[in-house]
Amino acid sequence: MVLLEEELPECNRRDLVDNLAEKFCTNHGTNKNARKRIQQAMFLVPRSRLDLIPYYSRLAAIFDRVFPDISSSLVTELEKQFHGLARWKKQQGIDSRIRNAKFIAELTKFKVAPPIVVIRCLQRCVQDFSGHNIDVACCILESCGRFLHRSKHTAPKLAEIMEKITRIRKAKHFDERTIELIKSAFFTVQPPKLQSQRKEKSLTDTEEYLKHLIIDRLDKSNISFVSKQILRFPWNDASHDYSELVVKYLLKACRKGRFSSITAVASLAAKMRRHRPEIIARLIDLLLEELHFIIEHPSVRDQQRAIVYTKLIGELHSNGLISLETIFDQLHKFINFDHDIPDSLRAISSEQSLDKESPMPSSLRSELGINKAIHEDEEMEVEDGEDAEDTNAKSSLAPMAVSKFSKYDPRVFSALDPPSSVFRIKLVCTLLDSCVSSLVTVSSFSKLECFLATFQRYIFIKNALPADIEFSLLDTFDLLDSTLKSMRKSIKGKASIVRYKSWFEAHDAIVKDEEAEAKAKEKARERLLSQAGILSGGDAFLDEQDDFDENSTGDISNDDSTDVSDNDSNSVSDETMSECEEDSGEDDSECDAADDLIDEEGVDDFEDSDILRKLEDEAFERELRKLTMEAVEKGKHSARIMATSKVSDSMPSASQFSRSRNVQSADGLADNPTVPATLSLSGTSGMNFTFIKRGRKGRTESKPLIVPIETNLVKVATIQDTEAAIERDLLKARVLRYEAESAEMSSGDVYMSQEQVPEVRNRSLRNIDIDKQFGRSRPFSGRGLARGRGNYGGRGLKRF
Repeated sequence: MVLLEEELPECNRRDLVDNLAEKFCTNHGTNKNARKRIQQAMFLVPRSRLDLIPYYSRLAAIFDRVFPDISSSLVTELEKQFHGLARWKKQQGIDSRIRNAKFIAELTKFKVAPPIVVIRCLQRCVQDFSGHNIDVACCILESCGRFLHRSKHTAPKLAEIMEKITRIRKAKHFDERTIELIKSAFFTVQPPKLQSQRKEKSLTDTEEYLKHLIIDRLDKSNISFVSKQILRFPWNDASHDYSELVVKYLLKACRKGRFSSITAVASLAAKMRRHRPEIIARLIDLLLEELHFIIEHPSVRDQQRAIVYTKLIGELHSNGLISLETIFDQLHKFINFDHDIPDSLRAISSEQSLDKESPMPSSLRSELGINKAIHEDEEMEVEDGEDAEDTNAKSSLAPMAVSKFSKYDPRVFSALDPPSSVFRIKLVCTLLDSCVSSLVTVSSFSKLECFLATFQRYIFIKNALPADIEFSLLDTFDLLDSTLKSMRKSIKGKASIVRYKSWFEAHDAIVKDEEAEAKAKEKARERLLSQAGILSGGDAFLDEQDDFDENSTGDISNDDSTDVSDNDSNSVSDETMSECEEDSGEDDSECDAADDLIDEEGVDDFEDSDILRKLEDEAFERELRKLTMEAVEKGKHSARIMATSKVSDSMPSASQFSRSRNVQSADGLADNPTVPATLSLSGTSGMNFTFIKRGRKGRTESKPLIVPIETNLVKVATIQDTEAAIERDLLKARVLRYEAESAEMSSGDVYMSQEQVPEVRNRSLRNIDIDKQFGRSRPFSGRGLARGRGNYGGRGLKRF
């Protein structure tokens, strides 16, 4: 079996162990005999290869999740071997005992062997703490003592065993080697606490409470409570910048807390967006700057921090704090940074694309500028007698062809992102997983397809992908496919994400998209230049006519005539200019005529630009007039609601207006010279308004405002005030007329004197007075019967 004989003894790296486990589970996992053989192979690890024991333990931990019988039988045999070797009293076979003890300790750290196994082994050594038992006990303490000390279930047992060893060491006389060996093991388990040289920062009470809220208390269940407590801080205090502190502790909670706390941090930021938007701006800026610094200065120690920040960006986008354009820019930045195509390579590539005699077949030579194939696992065979070094030198000097529409190419070597580095792939997968629901939509699906093509082309450049990165890629694409299936009704014709099989397919798709985008930008640029008058109308018309001929076939005789006329005028000017250059000394008049013709054309272009400028001014005035009329209409509506108020009192331009009463029209001011004329800024007569506003501490400030009489504002205000005054006069006249009529009906005495009031109040009410006040009353009939309920709830008749 190749796996056991060749690959297993060479598993001295984590990626090799993962690949071996994957191969075994895929090809031989269902075979019971194969599982026994690999368990025996791990059990018989060579005594001289103690460096393989941690990797064998990792392999056993992987198998424990899929095939538990492998790890359980391995632990059982190791425990039996340990106790069997412990019964051997002769001072021989120390290497076998050290190998066995170290293997059990490593399996304990990977949680494959239960902790009670290694505790029993330590107790067996302490019972007879002499000879090789001292070396074995110290080996166990150095291998997994720290793990047992930090575990709350095994810490008391380990402390008891270490106390026994200390008492034995004091009671017996050991040599210096044994004493130093025991001290080293104890130091590994529990190192002494060193006094920190740097001084701890002294935080204020508010800073301590803020740190406690965000780092200790924040989780998904109390986001609302934490946000309310943070908003109660003294934000107006100039001595503390609380927004900076909040951002600092939010990022610290992501770095030093659990990975699941990133969602809570993003939700807290979304809660505070309404009240403290500056926190969101600082947080996003700091995140993007940190990611840019990590990509620009790659380091292994910053990789975990970069993954955390990438996850936080995705969660912020899910909460609506980061735009979709920023997400796509960051995705492209992950794979394109420091892969810019240099100008020298672009020039050489353009020369190669014009060369018809290319060694590549016609299927690989296209208009896209691709002249070089990249094969995976390519093996070059060198014939006998040839110099291999010269061949490699020539092949390395051969430049690669790039597209003229591309700005970036992953084949361009970068020291920041070599072909062996796969960290950027992990960042892309993390960001896609975080915001996949907002990326797979109708509006953004085209951008997502373009990026995924670029991403797959980037992946094809890498030499080899580790197992964890490969699984992350598969999970990401499966998540995209499942999300697309749920959106299939809205995104028609897309059953799954396109997965390219080779580098050429991905590169062709990318260059096609870049070419289409470049043409669209060029058309938009020419259209803007033609509208601005910088580009001649004939050139722009020719471009549009070419596009029209490609897409449709119809009768375009009128367009052809205008095209010919424009071309004729341009050709005349070109011919006259050329003649003037050739015969400058012979025919000056023709040159003058040509100059005059060109000047006339320049004047026409200048007039066209003036017309465009006038049209823009008219459009601006139209919009301004529209806004003014809307303000007037709002004033009318408020005047209808408040009948007694004036239009000028409820204008929407300010809180309150009050207009003076002594205002006349322009004609009245001209006829009456005694009234002082009010002039506006334009020099014409105007109407006085008073601009009233409320200042600080409730103070009321007023400023005079003069509006010309010719404006619609003054006209409408005057008409409304006049109508309101007429209505008030009519109402007053009707009230006065009603009072006069009532006085005539009561013999002219509307109000009785005060002396008659008591008599009127105390007199008896007579039928005559009732008839006089309320009309004539009709006498009762002789007998009337009414049905109703009696006094005791029964039915009865009542006579009255």
